[in-house]
Formats: sequence, structure tokens, C-alpha cells
Amino acid sequence: MFTKTQKRLLENYPILWNTKFVPMGITVLFINIFFFITGYFSGSINFYETDYDLNSTTVIYLISVLASLLILIIWLVFYLKNNGFKSFYPKQSNALYVEWLLTFILLIGNQLYSYSYYQGITYKERAFASKQQIYEAKKILNQIQILIPDSYNYYQFNPIEKTIDSLEKDPDSTPMHLSLLNFYPYNKEIEQVKDWLITEQKDSIRNLIREYLDLQKKHNLSTNLTVNSWMKIVYNPPNYIVTESNYISNAKNQNDDNIKNYVEFKKLDFAYQKMFDAYNNGNFSNEFILIILYIALSLSIAILSFRTTSGKAWLIAFITFGLLIFINGIISVLFRLFSFEINEYNITYLITIYWTLILLFMSIYIVLKLYKKSAKNKSTVLINLILWILPYMPILYFTTFMIIMNETSCSEYLNHYISTIYLYFFNHSIAFFWINLIFVGIILFFIAKIIKNWKALPEE
Repeated sequence: MFTKTQKRLLENYPILWNTKFVPMGITVLFINIFFFITGYFSGSINFYETDYDLNSTTVIYLISVLASLLILIIWLVFYLKNNGFKSFYPKQSNALYVEWLLTFILLIGNQLYSYSYYQGITYKERAFASKQQIYEAKKILNQIQILIPDSYNYYQFNPIEKTIDSLEKDPDSTPMHLSLLNFYPYNKEIEQVKDWLITEQKDSIRNLIREYLDLQKKHNLSTNLTVNSWMKIVYNPPNYIVTESNYISNAKNQNDDNIKNYVEFKKLDFAYQKMFDAYNNGNFSNEFILIILYIALSLSIAILSFRTTSGKAWLIAFITFGLLIFINGIISVLFRLFSFEINEYNITYLITIYWTLILLFMSIYIVLKLYKKSAKNKSTVLINLILWILPYMPILYFTTFMIIMNETSCSEYLNHYISTIYLYFFNHSIAFFWINLIFVGIILFFIAKIIKNWKALPEE
């Protein structure tokens, strides 16, 4: 059946056959499903952990990377065997672009194994409770922290009835104390509970303690406190002094005999933080996907350039590209050493102008070759360089623009409009990288047509 499918693809869809899109696509799909299932069964909420198991997660991610490399090598062995473009087989005008697009899709799928594993874990953690339930529990956990005096989150507090004069006369007469009112870190939920303490809203504080203890009980976590005993420990208005006698440990510690009171806050907070993160990992997912897409883009362009030129030209282009980067670095260092007015602002300008001129020169050279229909000669190397550099020039321009805007807005002549523009683009920087991917997809469509015409030029 597999042989018949391949024969049918060869006869009717030669690009699909040549890229090995069908067997590669099926293989990649099943491996991604495998990693997703592995992640689903790896993700767990058991309310007995207080730290992430980084060892097992790191091993799985390492395995996913190795699997990606292995599949890539196997695919390249079969894909690079046949190259109709170099053999001058008759091709449709858009065949080269379609071939690149198919390889790009396959490479994306082959880079997604670690992401599939991560999504499996996330899906399992989201399945434990609804988003509303998790948000309600997190609010309780954020608020209750101020009522768990474990000595690590409180600043020192001076009783207000003592004056500065009395302290100067007898500094030892007024000991330094800890206070609930000086809890750190500070957030909106803590501020609300602090207001309850200051205004002595006893019922609100009691209800919060009750809600927290009910949450612990729901997940079978232990404590030796009740609502009444907890209130006796912490509700001491107006200064809410904390001493060693009324510490409350946020975890049950069998090795500490001095801890009389404890709750299992650390385990509860850790579990709900994992679930909370599972519902709020949008930014991380976007960045993760972008990294995968740009890795796949770089690989697909490198493969495209190799397919359209030759191994020798590809290697020479690679060495030339390294030399260009080295020369860029040397020029930047020389400007730093011999110019007193040079700064990061001017260095960025220099780098941008340097690569723009190189790209412009190479593009004009290729256009002239096509116009005169002269021999390829060195243009084979330049085609590789153009393919490697062009898709990333918008990123260089965007980076330069952001640095210039930042330098301008941070100057002593602060311009409100410039600052507004800078903040807008800074907050939408992720969107720019997505737009650049679309730009690359469009520009490669036209470059593929140029390469097809360039391939018809005589070799010498």
C-alpha cells in the first residue's frame, strides 16, 4: 500500500513525492501525539509537592530534541536524493516556492515535540478545576499570606506610642517587633486584608480564615489550627505584633519542635499556582511557538539554498557569511576605539548601514546578471547569501528603530510622542515577529521566481 501511494504521488504530485511530505507528515504527527500523551500523564496535581521536578522534565525535553534531530537527518537523506531543479526537469512556475513551503511545514512539525509535551501537561493541569474555581482559590491564597506570620515576610515594626526622644534616651527600652501590617511582598489582595486589619473588620478576617481552612480540608491537607485559635494568634489590634510565641509555619515541619502552629500553605499554593499558570501561559506559548517557527524558517531556507545551488557554493557562502560577520565586528571595535563620540546609538546605525549596503550590492549584482543574461559565476554564492540575510533584515531594522526611539525618549529633551510610539511598538514586539514571518512567506514567493529565471543562466 505504501509503495502504491508513493508511485501515485510520483506520477500525479511529484513535489509531494520529492519532499516525502506524506510519510514524513504522518511520522511527525504520530510523534507529536506521543509526546502530548506523555505530557498528559506526566502532568499531575497531587497537593504534596512544593517544588518542580526539573530532572524528569529536562530529560523529556532532551529526548524530544534528539528525536527531532534524528527525524530531520533521516528525512534529509531521502529528500536530498532527488533534485529535479538541478536536473532541469520541467517544473511549474511556483513549484520551487511550493517545495519550500512544504519543507517549512514539515520542519515546524518536527520542532513541535517539546511543545506538544508541554501542552499535554498544561491540558492535564487545566482539567483539574475550572478557571473560575482556580481564580477564586488563588485569591484566597494571596490574601491569607498576611495572616500566616512565619517571620520571613514581615518588616520590623516600632510601637507607635514610643517617641523619638525616649528612644534616644534609652534605645534598649523599646524592642523591635514584627507586625502583620508590614507584610511583604505587597499586592492588591494583601492591601484589602491590611485594610480589614486597620479598620478592625473582624468578621471579614474570620471569613477569610474559614475559607482557607475549607480549601485545605477539601484537598486533605492537615493543620492544628481552627478558626478560633487562628484568630487568637493573629488578631491583636491595633499594631498586630508578631513574636516567636505566635508564629504560624506555612508548612508542616517534623524536624522543628519549636513550631507549635502550622498550615499546609506551601503545598496548596504550589498546586494552585501550577493550575493558574496553565490557564495563563499565553505569552510563553507565543514566544515558544515563535522560536520554533524561526528555527524551522532558518532550516528551510538553508535547505532551499542548498537545493537551488550546490554543496560547494553553499559552503563558500557559509564561510563568506562568517567573514562578513567578523568584518562587521572589527569595524564596530575600531569605531569604539578611535571615536570619542561613538555610542550604542551610532553602533546600531553602523551595523544597519553595513548589512543594508551588502544586501543592496548583492541584489543589484543578481539583477544585472538576469538583465544581461550573462554567466552565473559568483552569483551562485550570492544567491545563498541573499536567501540567508533578506528574511532577517526587517528584524535588524526593527531593532535599530527601537534602540533609536529608546535613546531619543530617554534624552533630557523628553518627547511625549516619541515615548508613546516607543511604548506602542515595545508592547507589540511579538506581533512584529509574526508580521515578519508573513513578510518572509510573501517575499520568498517572488525570490523563488527570480531563482527559477537565474537557474536558466549559463554556468560560465
